[in-house]
Amino acid sequence: TIVGSSGSQLSGGERQRIAIARAMLKDAPIVILDEATAFIDPENEAIVQKAISALTAGKTLIVIAHRLSTITGADNIVVVNAGNIEAQGTHEQLLAHCPLYKDMWQAHIGARDEALKKSLFFSFLNGIFASFQFGALYFIVDALASDNHSLTSVWLALGMMMLSIAGRIFSSFFSMNEQTVVGYGMVADKRISIGDRLRYIPMGYFNKNNIGTITGIVTTTLGDVESSAPVALVNMIGGFFNSVVLILFLLLFNWQLGLVALVGVVCYLLVTEAATRKSTSTAEKRQSAQRGLVEAVLEYIQGMGVVKSFGFEKDSSQSIAAAIRDSNKGNLKLVYAVAPYIALQQLIVRIFSTILLILSIYLYTIN
Repeated sequence: TIVGSSGSQLSGGERQRIAIARAMLKDAPIVILDEATAFIDPENEAIVQKAISALTAGKTLIVIAHRLSTITGADNIVVVNAGNIEAQGTHEQLLAHCPLYKDMWQAHIGARDEALKKSLFFSFLNGIFASFQFGALYFIVDALASDNHSLTSVWLALGMMMLSIAGRIFSSFFSMNEQTVVGYGMVADKRISIGDRLRYIPMGYFNKNNIGTITGIVTTTLGDVESSAPVALVNMIGGFFNSVVLILFLLLFNWQLGLVALVGVVCYLLVTEAATRKSTSTAEKRQSAQRGLVEAVLEYIQGMGVVKSFGFEKDSSQSIAAAIRDSNKGNLKLVYAVAPYIALQQLIVRIFSTILLILSIYLYTIN
């Protein structure tokens, strides 16, 4: 490698690795690292971090960092604000006693975790409020069966339905708001991190890695994560909570009805697991087609001047059309793969709902 005058021919990552190697060879008792891996490409960052940890064992290590996740294991963290020491202590102590550090940590990673917990809590409340509808239905059916025409049952049923509707609106609103925070937080730091890394990656990296793949990850893939992941996660866990609430309610009301509901939920979960496995095996083909589409669009935009100069607009647009067709096929394959399982899920819901209804009528007729 040609170093050049004062290392002018070296990249930022190469300079940084040389500086780290010199510090290790010196075997100094005190090592100061200022954003030690900021300019190192992603493929080597983990290796360098591991080497630094091993070679600085038993030494006094002073680390200057903005990414808080890299210093959580430090014996003492000093928080500097406007040139003054705001606080110092371990990660746990600062979270408990330093509002500034706590705010920075929540902005780094804690905010989305807290938002996810809140979303799950409101989803659980939604399940409880939904169960009130069964109570309202019980009062109405009981009044009709006993030929009771007093307004007491009507007002009780109406009150429970109004409480159920208002509670579900309230809980759904806050649950969706927190899901938005979770989705944004899941990908915001990652997008910034990828953009920051790309500034210092050697050009040779792009010869080995498809630009369409990188762009597809930053846009389409992370966009899917942002919009779908928190919703799917909360719906899955929230749906499980709702099912538990429903089953407990039915078990308390009548153990036979609760047992039928439990069997139905288990069957539904088994089909869901099978659908997940099937979609996982198909999703990679869809993602590959999506990367091809992004690459085709990027190539068309980047070479638009050349394409127009030589009159190749038709050929170029055909390549994009072919990429769009492949992307459509990938999306349709995923839908076709999952559709039978979705239909089976709905069938299970209808069958066990019917069984619950028939069983309820039978239990009523035998008192």
